Amino acid sequence: ALDTEVTDLDSLLQVMSYLRDVRKRTDSTESMFEPLRNIVALLNRRDVSTPAEIAQGLEQLPMTWATVKKKTTLTKEKHSKEQSQQAEKVKRDSKEFEFRTEEFFAYFKKTMPYEYSTDDEQAYAVMDRTHHGAKNDWNPVGSLVDIKRDAIRLNEMQELFELFVIEYRQIDQCEKEAKFL
Repeated sequence: ALDTEVTDLDSLLQVMSYLRDVRKRTDSTESMFEPLRNIVALLNRRDVSTPAEIAQGLEQLPMTWATVKKKTTLTKEKHSKEQSQQAEKVKRDSKEFEFRTEEFFAYFKKTMPYEYSTDDEQAYAVMDRTHHGAKNDWNPVGSLVDIKRDAIRLNEMQELFELFVIEYRQIDQCEKEAKFL
């Protein structure tokens, strides 16, 4: 997995996801070794036999994990140029997306039926179009579902490239208000 050759964006994303997984699991994995050794020692003190391969595995596991971490570091260094270029692109996309969320928030506030109307069919049509309608002349900024999906994708990219993960509060606010309507 960490030996994957980076030839395009998909392969870079695959490598970055492996690096992220190792990074996220490091603390929890390292904290498992000692308790497992203690359990085996306790079982042995109580005359409960454990297979030899378990004891051998517990001795080899920290070294294997250290090898994986070292390989992760080397892989990260090997692909640092590609990673930096893609991280810059994600930063630019994030900035553009912030403007898009502001535009959507303003559109949402302007078009959603916040006041009582006797024309409930029109009100529901506006809510449906704003919530999950296609981007078109009636819905120039897209739907809440679309922008939420794009925010999730962008947050995943920010996490992959170890950037600050932006919380798009305006989108969350739109979701809350849509539920109330």
